[in-house]
This record gives sequence, structure tokens and C-alpha cells, in this order.
Amino acid sequence: MSVTTERMSQVSPALRHEFDLHDEDDHYLSPQTEQEEQDYLALKVAQEVEDEVIELEIEHRQLQVAFEKQTVAYEAALALVRQGELDNTDACEWSERRAQLTQQMQDLRRKIRVKEKVLEQIKESIKTARYRIVNPVAMRNVHFF
Repeated sequence: MSVTTERMSQVSPALRHEFDLHDEDDHYLSPQTEQEEQDYLALKVAQEVEDEVIELEIEHRQLQVAFEKQTVAYEAALALVRQGELDNTDACEWSERRAQLTQQMQDLRRKIRVKEKVLEQIKESIKTARYRIVNPVAMRNVHFF
């Protein structure tokens, strides 16, 4: 009896079934032809682009929160300008920062739109039927050397 077989005999039947399911998934996704290899790679790239979109969306949300904070400070500074306690130039710092954040958010939205279009095109390019139904997230643990 090999070490692997011996260890597997010590694993609970439920866990062994889980291993078998993963093996079936791996076999199901394993490319058999050149076209399948291309589509398999496309599926992996789709997963990576999808992850990049998620990261950009998180970054965009962080900028939105920063913008909202700057808006609160800007409005407070404007109130103080109206009360005569601050000079108008003192409120400019918050206004300029809001403008910068707005530009950064617009840039990120553009990058997100581009990546989403690329992702859509990659998914449409996949010809292998079984790969068309696979969620690209399933490719997260697949690594190419």
C-alpha cells in the first residue's frame, strides 16, 4: 500500500468524496485539444481580468468615501467663509482636493469600462461549450508556469 493510499484510507468518507469531486472538476476542465487549450487559457485570463475589475471597483469606492469626507470638510469651510471666520482661499484646499478625487474616480470608471469590455470579448471568444458555462472564478487556483 502506498503512502498516499494509506493516508486516504484514514480520511473520512465525506472528505474523500470531496477530493473525488475536485478530481472530477479538474478532469472536466482539462483541455484535450488545441482549441480547448486556447479556451482554457482564455478562461484563466478572464478570471484575472475579472479580479482586476473588482480591485478597481474597490479603489473607486475608497475614492468615493474620500470625496464624501472632503465634501463635509469643504462645506464646513464654506460655512466659516460665509461667517467671515475664514478667507475664501482657505476653502480652496478642500475644493481642489475634491476636484482631484473627481478626476481620479472618472479615470477609474474608464479603466473599469475598458476591462469589462475586454472581459466580455474574452468570454465571447471561448468556443468550447463546457468552458462557456464555467464561472471564471473557478480558475483562481489554476496557475500556469
